Amino acid sequence: MHIIPITELNDPRLEPYRHLTKFNHTQLSGIFIAEGWRVVWRLLQSNLRTNSVLISERRWPELEPSLRELGIWDKHDCPIYVVPQDMGEDLVGFNFHTGVLACADRPHKLNWTQIQQQLETKPQARILVCPRMISPENLGAAIRNAAGLGFDAILLGRGSVDPYCRRVVRVSMGIIFRMPVLLTNHLTDLLAGISPHIWQKFALELTPDAIDLREINKPSHLLLFIGNEAEGLEKKWLDICEHKVYIPMQAEVDSLNAATAAAIAMYQLGE
Repeated sequence: MHIIPITELNDPRLEPYRHLTKFNHTQLSGIFIAEGWRVVWRLLQSNLRTNSVLISERRWPELEPSLRELGIWDKHDCPIYVVPQDMGEDLVGFNFHTGVLACADRPHKLNWTQIQQQLETKPQARILVCPRMISPENLGAAIRNAAGLGFDAILLGRGSVDPYCRRVVRVSMGIIFRMPVLLTNHLTDLLAGISPHIWQKFALELTPDAIDLREINKPSHLLLFIGNEAEGLEKKWLDICEHKVYIPMQAEVDSLNAATAAAIAMYQLGE
């Protein structure tokens, strides 16, 4: 391991970690930031390239034994920067309570046609479609829930949050490193290439013709559409879905948080 103590806040090697709360400067730079020990550990175990790890002096004695685990550094020849706790907080711009960050290269853009063809060869396949999910917390939770509930991939449309922004990666608990997630500005065109003879489309929306989610016979291959946190699904998405389903609720509650609603529907429609 290349362990490098750093004591100067203006050290250029720390640039990727600077002022992380002000803007998502990693979106156009080809990198992303992972936050928290479990997320960083999953990053190091993934096939993605880690460029550096940043650890506070407070956490270093606790984490050093795990970081020396055999095999990790055969894949990741990257430096570990160890910084004083207060300097770390000045650097990142928030309470650095986790004490662990990592900088990694973003994955190459997914070949969606190839993924679709692979899924069509499976006995069962499920895709979560979010035309415009704007909350990092909702998307991070949806990614984690999708993996846990048997979904194979996630499609995001124009206006959705960057799936590799720091908060999405953190809330997904690093599950995004193994879950195919594609953000596209051409969701309509992409969906037009999905065979209706193989895939059935379900919209989770309380419409007059919607059916109780519990009464659905699950097809072998399905796409589940989840709407925007505030407005739900636009009419153009409802129009292309063969099935509209709703979650029955009580106490005059007509909607749930997007990630929560998605989790319930994925549980019901999952494998």
